[in-house]
Amino acid sequence: QKIGEELYKRNDNKMPDELKPLVKHMTEYSIALIEDEIMMLNIFITDFAAQSILGSNSPAKKAILDAFYSCWEKMASDVDVPDIIDDIKERLWEYSRALKTTHTMGPAFTIGKAFAKFCDYEMDAGITFIGSSIFITSLVGRRELFKSLQEKFEITT
Repeated sequence: QKIGEELYKRNDNKMPDELKPLVKHMTEYSIALIEDEIMMLNIFITDFAAQSILGSNSPAKKAILDAFYSCWEKMASDVDVPDIIDDIKERLWEYSRALKTTHTMGPAFTIGKAFAKFCDYEMDAGITFIGSSIFITSLVGRRELFKSLQEKFEITT
C-alpha cells in the first residue's frame, strides 16, 4: 500500500526545464494541456515499468498497482473529476498500442507521437520530442525504482 501511495505522490505533471523552450510560443491553455498529458504519460510509465520489472502476473505488481490506482480513484472522488479514471484507462490503452507499433525511430518516437496527439499537437515535432524525452527519462527512473524494490523485498517474477 505504501509503495503505491509513494508512486502516486511521485507522479507529476512538471515539464523539465530543459524542455520548456519548446513550448514558449504556446498559450497558457496549450501548456496546461501538455502538463496534464505529462501526468497521464507518467501514469502509463509507472504501470509499464511495474509490469516489465515485476512481471505482468506477479502478486507484487498487482498489489502495488492496485494501491497506486486506488490513490487516483480517491483523488478523482475527492476533487470530483470522475472522468480522470476513464482518461487514465484510455491512455493506458493508447500508449500501450503506441509502444507496440513498429517504427524505424523506435518506441520512444511512437510514444512521443501518441503524446503529441493527446496534446492536440500531433504534427508538432517539439511536442513529440517532449513526450519521447519524458518517456525515456521517466522510464529509466521507474525501472530503477522497481528493481530496487524487487531486491529489497526479494520479489520474484
